[in-house]
Amino acid sequence: MNLDDLRFNPTTHNYPQHRLFAFSGRGSVGIVPDTMLGIGAFFFPPVSGKHFQLFHRLYLPELQATLGDSAAGTHYTPHRLMLQEIDWLPWRIRRRGVFHHRVGSQLVALQVEHELFAPADGDGLLVRLELRLHSPRSLRVKIVPEMQNAKQAFGVCASTAWNYEIPAAEGIVWSEGSRIWRTDGCTLRLLADRDEVVLQAGKPVTVWLGASLEGEGLEPLRGSLARHAATAEKYWRIRWNEMRAKFAPKVDSLTPARQRLFYRAWLTTLTARWQRRNFIAQPFYSAEGIDGGSICSYLWDLAYASKLIAQLEGRSLAALVRRFADPQHFFTGYSLSPIRGHWLGVFYAFDPYALVQVVADYADATRDVRTLRTLLPPVEEILQTIDRRYRSRSGVLDFGHGRHLIELHTAGYEGLVPNPNLEHAWSLQTLNRLRTLAGLRPKALYARRAAEIVRACDRLFWNNRAGWFFPAEQRDSASIWSIQILSALRLGIVAPEKVARMAEHMRDGRFLGPYGVYSIARDDALHFTLQDVDWGGAGCYCGHTGIVLEGFARYGLRDVTERILERIEWWGDTLPYIPQETRADSPVGAGRPNLVAAGAVCQALLV
Repeated sequence: MNLDDLRFNPTTHNYPQHRLFAFSGRGSVGIVPDTMLGIGAFFFPPVSGKHFQLFHRLYLPELQATLGDSAAGTHYTPHRLMLQEIDWLPWRIRRRGVFHHRVGSQLVALQVEHELFAPADGDGLLVRLELRLHSPRSLRVKIVPEMQNAKQAFGVCASTAWNYEIPAAEGIVWSEGSRIWRTDGCTLRLLADRDEVVLQAGKPVTVWLGASLEGEGLEPLRGSLARHAATAEKYWRIRWNEMRAKFAPKVDSLTPARQRLFYRAWLTTLTARWQRRNFIAQPFYSAEGIDGGSICSYLWDLAYASKLIAQLEGRSLAALVRRFADPQHFFTGYSLSPIRGHWLGVFYAFDPYALVQVVADYADATRDVRTLRTLLPPVEEILQTIDRRYRSRSGVLDFGHGRHLIELHTAGYEGLVPNPNLEHAWSLQTLNRLRTLAGLRPKALYARRAAEIVRACDRLFWNNRAGWFFPAEQRDSASIWSIQILSALRLGIVAPEKVARMAEHMRDGRFLGPYGVYSIARDDALHFTLQDVDWGGAGCYCGHTGIVLEGFARYGLRDVTERILERIEWWGDTLPYIPQETRADSPVGAGRPNLVAAGAVCQALLV
């Protein structure tokens, strides 16, 4: 397989066109669905074009006609450009179509190809427009830009706006002629290497068009538009070659379906990789972001795939890791904004463990002892703080009844729960391992405390009759079956005999559906829900599916991993990128279109 084999046709797989974006590390841009020339939403932080719509209208001066281009239409709609094909690769979206109608008494037959790029070396969007005339013998075409939704098309957003929800444009947009549009703090300048061509039948003509963004934190497009567009593909070819250099032997040994799944997961992780000088780190890995939502770095999400990312990035990841090791602000949010590094959201119970996971994966991949020595003091302070703040009389951490524990919409998984405690024990063990790597003496206190927590987890949470870990209040009744506990398996902290018992529940009707895994057991009558896909039942957060696979693989339970992989191989074929969540009862994705945690699937396939 090669990178081009990951191309995607949304019509073949009934994939929503508004979830397709071109991305090459700096920003993303999409299309107006079911149109030939419509350019849709774009995101180049600090600028959001959530409501952006730009059309390049084809005007025929000799016939005094503009070719229609609209998604809406009925039998009585005026003749318009008609889509024939949509083809996606991560750096561009290509549409092919035709206008074949009479304009007055003249038959006009014109084939059109529109290729939309997100360049890797500047802020804006680029279009390669190819026109091929069949009839008449000659035709003059004028390309006229038309901005729609002009009053709210784009705007500069506050640095704290880049959270889970897609930030909308702010401020009033005004024009200075047909090619310059301004709002407070930003100018959008329309570009073209020419705006009028004379077509001759049978001879294709290519025109380059674009829109450049100017303002603080932005790098405008200057010079050749074709050269800017070429950087988009080059960006992805470089990333592909880097990945192949590290993982080719193992990946090549997989079946074709598993190879495609690996590459789709890798590609998805790379759609969360930002390389912008106005961001707090380069590279900056967002939680999701290709559609403008979650262009912030969630520590928990990053930890799902930090092993893969650290191996790909090496020491260049250090700047982002350092940002998270911040005891002063760590307990005030769950993510970092890309610009200025504001902490966003609320504290999550999994964040301290996630920090240790990210630091450990970075240290293991790079052996960067100097950076590790600077990271250990703040990381140890954070672990000591959570141990002191949440420690209960039973010896384990008690996180109370906050719904941010695992975001369930039903009661039951709260208070004294197993997986954050097992992860805390692993974190303390890992601190000692990292101290040794840094040339420091391990702390006996960490080892004793970790062992104490593991023993308490076995006593408080394990139901031997059911063969599963439950929250302390639910242990005896075995009344909430959450897949959350399986996040601890990849850490190797659960006894093998317990893992074998837990593996028995990875079956149809319990945690397995025909197209994936259920985050709450399908037969859990009190807690399973259809609306809450990622954690509440109907499906699962896709990164979690990945670490469940990785966990069972590390215990050598290949029969379980095979059962899961058989159900998610469709991710590699029927999606352009792996989404935030997928349903287990049907091949449907939901939530944000992409997620950094998709890399967990790669990690599982590399075990």
